[in-house]
Amino acid sequence: MAGLRDPAARNGMPIADIATFVGLAMRGVETVPQRLGLLEAHRQAVEAQWREVRGHLRLIKAKIGYYRKLVAAASAEPDTGAPPAPHVKGRC
Repeated sequence: MAGLRDPAARNGMPIADIATFVGLAMRGVETVPQRLGLLEAHRQAVEAQWREVRGHLRLIKAKIGYYRKLVAAASAEPDTGAPPAPHVKGRC
């Protein structure tokens, strides 16, 4: 239960928010609604970051699939000494 008492318990909360949280906690139980608000705001920020990271992951997976196809196609074709296929716009 130590994590419930420690607002910084690996939750990624910014230091300024941790300081605010601790200051509120030191003022007693009457600040529970404000602390809850800080935690809910932090959850929303983390969820937004997670959505962004998931988007990055989708793009990375798509690029990996693209490059795997290139590797498979290159290994299936005999080496003709021809230059590689041109770069496809929008792919890196």
